[in-house]
Amino acid sequence: MIRKMGIWKPDMLSDTYTSKTTQEIVHTFYHISQEAERSTTYMATYSNELALMNCVMNGDLKALEERLRDISKNPIQAGYMSDDPLRQALFSLVSGVTLMTRFAITGGLPEHDAYLLSDAYLQQADKAQSPEQVVQLLPAALRQFTQSVHDIRLRKLKSYPVSRCVRYIGEHLHNRITLAELASHCKVTPQYLSTLFHQETGMTITAYIRLEKLKTATQMLSLSDYSVQTISDLLAFSTPAAFCAQFKKQYGITPLTWRIQNTNKFSVK
Repeated sequence: MIRKMGIWKPDMLSDTYTSKTTQEIVHTFYHISQEAERSTTYMATYSNELALMNCVMNGDLKALEERLRDISKNPIQAGYMSDDPLRQALFSLVSGVTLMTRFAITGGLPEHDAYLLSDAYLQQADKAQSPEQVVQLLPAALRQFTQSVHDIRLRKLKSYPVSRCVRYIGEHLHNRITLAELASHCKVTPQYLSTLFHQETGMTITAYIRLEKLKTATQMLSLSDYSVQTISDLLAFSTPAAFCAQFKKQYGITPLTWRIQNTNKFSVK
């Protein structure tokens, strides 16, 4: 069966086959080395690759956005894998999503969920008809894998007050939420809740509320036609200007730029 499918043949292990293959690989190695030397694009390294994957593994959304901002200023060439731009983009995405999947699992995301998320991105890439359609999936995958690890870690919180606090925030993102209100809901003192929340999440309650509102804002920008002012009002920011300032501080771009960069503008049949 394997022989008929063309996956493997015994003669592939022959000296003639391995010698020819080795020669071809050596030739290709020198070719891509020369291409790399001529390229003005910053080449990927283990260290910057690991830095990105650590963001995924730790569910660190803020650090991820900082890394993505750096990459937008200094684009990284993932490698020279194909002369065809579309295949090059596909190979880059496959290798990237494979790494994200492994690091997300290490970070606590259940294997089943991680592999399903991986499959979803690769199936979407398989439908793409241009390199641009594939390339835009990479930052989206990074954000979603990181977000998934972040969320699973929050769901594993042990203390009842913090779990109750997180749930309440998620249900009231369209309101202005105060520490006193949360403490009353969790039946603890504001100081105790604030200290416990920071110990378990590594964030202040104020920072967490702001991040959750901004995450919701990114979804509204990508999936709706609501104006920036409307989104600001719906998420109870003090003013649209304050919303835009906090959004840019978190993501490095304005809400309108986010909408332009992240709205799915193409339809793949």
